[in-house]
Amino acid sequence: MEKTFTINDLVRLLYSETSEAERFELAAVLSDNYIFNEKHQELAISKAALPKVSFLPSKQSLNAILAYSASTSNEVLA
Repeated sequence: MEKTFTINDLVRLLYSETSEAERFELAAVLSDNYIFNEKHQELAISKAALPKVSFLPSKQSLNAILAYSASTSNEVLA
């Protein structure tokens, strides 16, 4: 039985969230199905257009969190 892939599968592929077997299957579908391939290209372009975001806090923020944690670590929970 042939597996049916969805747009969600294409998104998972773009974000490397597919297994190796799924990647091979999707590659075959993309080479055979023009419309599915076009959707994949649209999603890839959209992903590339997203702003690059860094989720690393500054040293100042980390130090403030650690200081707060140290100051409250001696408190007893009731």
